[in-house]
Amino acid sequence: MRVWFSAKNTHKNMQTLSYLRAFDIYTKGGRAYLIYSFPREKEYFFRLKESTDFFSFIDTKGRLSISSFFRSAENPDTIKELSLSRISNEKSFLTYTKEDSHLRTHLYSALSSDGKKWKKTDAIPGIHSFGTIAPWYLFEKQYILYFGDSAIRIATSTDLKEWHIIPGSILKPRKGYFDQSTLRVARVLNVGDYIALFYFAKNKHKKLCLGVVLLDKQAPGRVVWRSESALWEQPDHWVTNKIHILGIVQTDENFVAYFKHGRGEIFAHTLRYDREVEFPYTKKKTQAKKEKKSPEKKKEDSPLVLKRFYDNPIIEPKRENHWEALATFNSAALCLDNKVHLIYRAQDHGGISVFGYASSTDGVHIEERSDTPVYFPHEVFETSKGKSTLHPYPVPSGGGWGGCEDPRLTQIDDTIYMIYIAFNGSQPPGVALTSIKVDDFLNKIWKWQTPRLISRPGQIQKNWVIFPEKINGKFAVLHSITPQVSIDYLDSLNPDDVLIDSYHTHQQYANKERWDNIVRGVGAPPLKTEYGWLILYHAMDFRDPNRYKVGAMLLDIDDPTRIIARCTEPILEPDEKYENEGLKNGVVYVCGAVIKDGTLFVYYGGADMFVAVASTPLQTFLEELLSSGKASFQNKK
Repeated sequence: MRVWFSAKNTHKNMQTLSYLRAFDIYTKGGRAYLIYSFPREKEYFFRLKESTDFFSFIDTKGRLSISSFFRSAENPDTIKELSLSRISNEKSFLTYTKEDSHLRTHLYSALSSDGKKWKKTDAIPGIHSFGTIAPWYLFEKQYILYFGDSAIRIATSTDLKEWHIIPGSILKPRKGYFDQSTLRVARVLNVGDYIALFYFAKNKHKKLCLGVVLLDKQAPGRVVWRSESALWEQPDHWVTNKIHILGIVQTDENFVAYFKHGRGEIFAHTLRYDREVEFPYTKKKTQAKKEKKSPEKKKEDSPLVLKRFYDNPIIEPKRENHWEALATFNSAALCLDNKVHLIYRAQDHGGISVFGYASSTDGVHIEERSDTPVYFPHEVFETSKGKSTLHPYPVPSGGGWGGCEDPRLTQIDDTIYMIYIAFNGSQPPGVALTSIKVDDFLNKIWKWQTPRLISRPGQIQKNWVIFPEKINGKFAVLHSITPQVSIDYLDSLNPDDVLIDSYHTHQQYANKERWDNIVRGVGAPPLKTEYGWLILYHAMDFRDPNRYKVGAMLLDIDDPTRIIARCTEPILEPDEKYENEGLKNGVVYVCGAVIKDGTLFVYYGGADMFVAVASTPLQTFLEELLSSGKASFQNKK
């Protein structure tokens, strides 16, 4: 199953409203409304702010009061959490929590026909945590209320006054995931054929996270899909007990989550979603029961399938920087000082490629990014040098018309070597080599050695990589994996001393019944593991044409021309929107991978437009590859 919701933007500080208490944000008539009050106000009522763009709010004359014939109006100062849900054009339903004299939380409700005067009820017996109903929804003439303190549970009602709590829970914490602790309901929305339940939990780092599940409208306690990764994670500088959810609303294109932090700062966080995704369990119950009997394991659950970062893509084009305004993709990666450094390919609107720089401490969140290129073409084999801009070479290279393309980084001792594709727009693309000292790289002093073309001029060559250490006293350059693994061993990596003849094509049919019967070439430089050299490679299937996929294999440590294991299925396929809508659709293209804190992070280009990342626990990945992979390209499945 593909990830449906994913975080789109960083936090957007809408307004600082330290003078008020904000409670909820809901939508009506295409507008968003913020419910708030002034602290310690003599009159007990709530006020409203209105927004047409979901980010800028202005005051209105609207007011809300919660009262009954027998009790005075509720004091907003005593209310902790509040959620407004519309149940029809004429009626709205409100849930809120308060503490009693013993500091025990109770859930209350109120009903309104005009949205201004609310008739409250007594506390709902047996519910001592925040909860809210599914709006605009009845199941067998019953309203459904979701609540939870350690796990998520359900209560039902026919009149919104008396509630029946269903035994058991529908959602529990998951060990090893972001939601391994107590679950709390955030908001519930009615989305097409599903109920979307957003919830809070704390991960192993004690950070607050936001998750979501989709529930079947035909069985509102049955989970159809659950997010594998957090949609939002508490920033390091936010104190957990000062974070309050204000609401999650649906716009025309996305969902927007609102948070209140500290003394009144309100932040908005956009959650994008894909309406076209087909979810499982939408078949008839009889068919679902038959399928339940099958013990067949889902492909997505395999340890060999990489898990995408929920906030992909991590690098996108910047329109304000002309050199990277068209595309940013195919990034090299190197882990130095426990930080991941990325050198990514960028294109301007003329299709000329240069390299930019970015870095990440945790491997997924970009914290630093260059405003100018850190490497650009200047040699005759990678630029037209002012010659004709009529591109005589019949096919552009990788979606561009010249420059430096698809970098790979390898550190050996105090030097970082960079192999990349050089293309001048008129001759076949070839492989170039340059280098930089580690200290200069870390200090961002971009003193690159003069590059040289190390592949034979006139040959189309791509996808070469350098091993990160000498093998039998020699530098090793892997330049082909079909029909066999081909490596050149060199005494020096000085570009002036290197010229490699590679007579193997980057595309080779082998075993048509396999998924990788058209092998394109190696992806990231080899990674040394206890089981062998881990190699990621690109391949296609003639039965599924024009879709680049990623495979994995292990090579012998001492003799890397010998394949120990090779995956029988792709570890990554182009299934997401950012992998299918760009300059070249249906492409996941790996140029960099690192091992960090026991996790394999793989950096890849999506649709020749974006940089994305996927990861997996390294140990289980390698064990699965060894146990299920076949040895050589000549062997059949």
